[in-house]
Amino acid sequence: MYHYTDSGLDYIHLANGYDVVETPYGEGVAIHDLEGLHAVIGRCITDRPVMSGDEFRFLRIELGLSQVDVANLFGVGESAVRNWEKGRTKHAPDPSANLMRGLYLESISEDSKLGEILKRVSQLNRDIHHLEINLEETEDGWKLAA
Repeated sequence: MYHYTDSGLDYIHLANGYDVVETPYGEGVAIHDLEGLHAVIGRCITDRPVMSGDEFRFLRIELGLSQVDVANLFGVGESAVRNWEKGRTKHAPDPSANLMRGLYLESISEDSKLGEILKRVSQLNRDIHHLEINLEETEDGWKLAA
């Protein structure tokens, strides 16, 4: 059994589906179908009656959302999301946990419109962080480049 902690969850153990490989940095593990594994973990989380902060974070990351995105979607402050995920509260509040379950399940359903929207939100966040501003000096001073 391999104790799979890269998921951020301390209770995942794999009976198979992985290879132990040598890397320049020592021994490593290669998961055969990481996307499939994470999908099963996500569905298991959505079936649990109470969602821990680690589980909430796992689903958020699988959805490609930042803590700010979730805070905006759920109508709470970013610090609330951070506190849920860090375990500063016993578990994510039921309404927020239920909304996260619904978002995740909808996003993995076939032909999910919501899944596409969430992917676009995630991509916009990445684009914003890599935004380039091109400037040029003109007779009238500095301006955005054409």
